[in-house]
Amino acid sequence: MSSPTDSPLTTRVGQVFIPVRNMVAAVEWYSRLFGIKANVGHLGHDDTIFDLPTDAPPYVCLDANQPDFVASGPARCVFLTEDLEATIAHVASIGATDVSPPEDIGSLCFATFREPDGNLLMAAQLN
Repeated sequence: MSSPTDSPLTTRVGQVFIPVRNMVAAVEWYSRLFGIKANVGHLGHDDTIFDLPTDAPPYVCLDANQPDFVASGPARCVFLTEDLEATIAHVASIGATDVSPPEDIGSLCFATFREPDGNLLMAAQLN
């Protein structure tokens, strides 16, 4: 679905950056979050960038270039799930904090949680 615009940009998101403080610890935690084997030997930019292996864009990049960031505001991104209840249990089991109960807003159910660096993330299941 494309239409002519006055901008050369599209509305597609190519990559999401999640700020982290300790890259090795972050890669290990996100590997458990997604159940993947991530190799910290593939760090880039002087060990401050790590691209999590994803199926398609938007890609997820852990970024340790600004370790003094403030983890406040709304969820940095939304990850989709087929089973929100199992996801809530999983994130709690790997050390996520401030795990919210599921909330149903009609089109989807979601829950939020904080990862070890304090970033608020969201998991959502489409209804």
